Amino acid sequence: MLNTVAASPYKLSEDEIRTAIREYYPSGNCEFAALINFALIAHVCYYRADLEQKLLQLALRPTVYLGILDAENIIIWVQRNVTTKKFLRSSTGHDTTKAGRKWIMKSLPTLTSYIKETITEIQNEEFD
Repeated sequence: MLNTVAASPYKLSEDEIRTAIREYYPSGNCEFAALINFALIAHVCYYRADLEQKLLQLALRPTVYLGILDAENIIIWVQRNVTTKKFLRSSTGHDTTKAGRKWIMKSLPTLTSYIKETITEIQNEEFD
């Protein structure tokens, strides 16, 4: 999927992309799921900014389960962990793409308000 999105960003539909990300859940724990989800969505969002909010909904769920509930702390955690090739590869066996790292550093911080709203929605769904 990542190569397809990079080569032809609109070849895959929104549903196909969301399904591919949703179906890729590594075995392990919430931390691994959060790392992988953010690595995947960051790459896609670099090429498809129109999907940022919907894909963030998928990526944020494991961070909420992990207990990271503050938008600014999520951004810092993602920037620190998901963009660090050595850490991510040793933890998950995968790297964040160069495009994904750029999106995480430049675009993700602009979505703080949306991240806050999404965290609240997830908490209301899961913990009420």
